Amino acid sequence: MSKKSSQPKTFDPADLPDVYSVLFAAIQDAVWIVDRDYRIAAINDSMLHKINRTREQVIGRYCYEVNARVDKPCGQRADCPCPVMEVWQKGTKNQTLHTYFSDDGELFYIELTAAPLKDQQGRIVGVIETHHDISAEKQLERQLAAIYKLGQELTLMQDETAVIERVLETAVKYLKYRSATCGLVDAAAKKLAYPYYFKEKLIPLQDLSYPLSGNSHQAINVVNNGQPTYVAYEEYDGIDYQPVNPVICMPMIAQGRVIGVLSTENNQPAAFTGSDLRLLQVLADQAAIAIANARLHKNLKKQIALLKETQAQIIQNGKLAAVGELVAGVAHELNNPLTTIVLYSQLLQHKLTDLALQENLDIIVAEAKRAGNVVQSLLDFSRQRPMKREKLQINDVIEKTLALMSYTMRTHNIHWETHLTADLPETTADSYQMQQVFVNIINNALQAMSQEDIDRRLIISSACTLPQFPGPRAAKERIIRVTIANNGPHISKKILPRVFDPFFTTKAPGQGTGLGLSVCHGIISEHGGRIWIESEPGEETAVHIELPLITAEPQRQQTGPLIDLPPEDTSNFSRRILILDDEESLRQILTEAIKREGYQVDALADADAALSRLNEQDYDLIICDIRMPGMSGIEFYRQIEASRPHLTRRFMFTTGDVINQDTTNFLAETGAPCLTKPFELPALAKRVRQELRRMAQLSV
Repeated sequence: MSKKSSQPKTFDPADLPDVYSVLFAAIQDAVWIVDRDYRIAAINDSMLHKINRTREQVIGRYCYEVNARVDKPCGQRADCPCPVMEVWQKGTKNQTLHTYFSDDGELFYIELTAAPLKDQQGRIVGVIETHHDISAEKQLERQLAAIYKLGQELTLMQDETAVIERVLETAVKYLKYRSATCGLVDAAAKKLAYPYYFKEKLIPLQDLSYPLSGNSHQAINVVNNGQPTYVAYEEYDGIDYQPVNPVICMPMIAQGRVIGVLSTENNQPAAFTGSDLRLLQVLADQAAIAIANARLHKNLKKQIALLKETQAQIIQNGKLAAVGELVAGVAHELNNPLTTIVLYSQLLQHKLTDLALQENLDIIVAEAKRAGNVVQSLLDFSRQRPMKREKLQINDVIEKTLALMSYTMRTHNIHWETHLTADLPETTADSYQMQQVFVNIINNALQAMSQEDIDRRLIISSACTLPQFPGPRAAKERIIRVTIANNGPHISKKILPRVFDPFFTTKAPGQGTGLGLSVCHGIISEHGGRIWIESEPGEETAVHIELPLITAEPQRQQTGPLIDLPPEDTSNFSRRILILDDEESLRQILTEAIKREGYQVDALADADAALSRLNEQDYDLIICDIRMPGMSGIEFYRQIEASRPHLTRRFMFTTGDVINQDTTNFLAETGAPCLTKPFELPALAKRVRQELRRMAQLSV
């Protein structure tokens, strides 16, 4: 009698009861049954659909051959645990995760669950393996991780464009949507503007926008109601309408208002899922917060820059005030030796008969006077004072400005020429403010021409002519026009209307405040004139200034020859003059020059000595320097005023410090005559005679 085998027979699907067969076929997950040899014994329709095979193509084949597309059981590979092998070996249910690539390269995550299938005696006759696709869950995990990472990055971003690019890139590359774009609300322009579109890369969009009102675009609806809008499209393929990838528009809300719309196109014609909506809303919220923060940072940077500019302007004003004081001191120190040089040179000219030496002395005097004019120009331009209109020749102001700026223009290789109309009628203006206008315009021209490698030219002209833009006054009423033209780069028509706006500048930070031309416009307008600029490509840029004129004929100042010294007059010997100046060389030349006029002269170096001398000696004229160490000329005058007021009428001051406000106020208050350094011998002699004559008349 043969022994009955204890080995179970191979699994046969026919052995399944009808109810189990129905359940096996109805399971939504992919399921098959594998025998001990790893051959597929049964398979449901879900699994056939998943692997895209027919039942006849699968039954009897190895499971690892069909599923993993390998030639040996998965369990024999270290990187691929096999739940079926585990069941056969241990007899218990187990689970693992496998990844597969579809025929088109798409990655799938499959959760494999293997359980033993037993006969009535409890013996394992097969293994039932369930394939549960968790690719969607895994994709959601990746998407959430991408959004989390994006959130961390956005908190550090301060540039709005970078925020938009990163958000759109995340939507397409990591959330796997086909394309994305972002519209931003421009409240000032009342439109929704789309600056960028992202598909495979960021693409700038030109002038794509929609008005916020009177428009039915789906994105505008999102802006107005703050709710997502789903748009399903269809396209006609010549036979029928076919669905195309739908688009969803999500509101970007920051601080309770919609600041933009995030629009994404799905990567397939299927509708967006609930997970899609939640992910995109989180993405839109993050984008809105990051854009709002970037704008706050931008505004903060502007405010900080404005604060720094204001602080720099305050510091600059302080520096200018300090420079004004410095200029006054420098002017005083320069004017004293310049006066000495001029006076000694002119005395030598009178004494020498050698013509060659006379010509050399002419050069010395001319150069000293030129240096004196530069110092005087600096003093004039630095002086802070209220507007004071007076009759003036505008040509004189132009020439004075060019003298001030000649060195700067030479060092910038600027060639300048003037075409100033002779006998130009006078106008009424503040000469210092007009000089400021010309300096600002010339400085702008210098900076513009310095940008070009050209033969730099500056042309200044003046004329009496009809106005360019006649107003309500008579069309034949003439005006003075000054034109300052340069051959630097032209000003574009877009910028030209704004050049006189305060704080408008095209210069790099730190190179200008944008106030120069604005100040010019204000000064010219206050003088009842006009200022405008003409600039065309390939032509000179010209600044035109028109000023009203005075119809009276201008008075000409008569000037004599450089040296016209009268012979020594001994009739003046009874007149006694006190000279008070701390500069020894200046005391010596003043003493010699005044003695030559026939006067008796005493010269002292300090005010204390002068006070003592006045107790012993009476003087017809006191020539006093204002700025001296120890007791100043003003303090000396005040002491005389308190003790011997009648002597105050005999003061004549000399100074090179007319910029000082105390000096200006003192001279205005007392009415005391003042000779400004550097001065020449004829001017000194003439002024001394005038003051002695005036005092003689007062004593009558």
